Amino acid sequence: MNSQLLTLAYSLLLAAVFAAICMQSLRFQRQQQQNWLPVKVLKLSAWPLLLCLAIIAIGKMGWGFGLVTLFAATSLAAVTVVATFTYKPGKLPLLYSLSLPTGSIFLALGLL
Repeated sequence: MNSQLLTLAYSLLLAAVFAAICMQSLRFQRQQQQNWLPVKVLKLSAWPLLLCLAIIAIGKMGWGFGLVTLFAATSLAAVTVVATFTYKPGKLPLLYSLSLPTGSIFLALGLL
């Protein structure tokens, strides 16, 4: 049960990370009329979160299963964010703002 919650949490948090990285791009900034978040805030939230997720995955599940789980969650999150960025780029802030707190809750429940 804990590994399923952690996988779900990793997928949601990685979706937030990739959405933040996509929102940093010049293409997204040009398409939007107003900046949803400053680029520096997006950079400061994305890369440390990605590092923390890797440390938690390896520490909680070990090098083998932890990295496999993290790579699977990364693939799922990347497909979701790339599809959103390609077809509905205006929905990226919504994806970011929903997946970050939801993933954090599932991560806390999975670590208990």
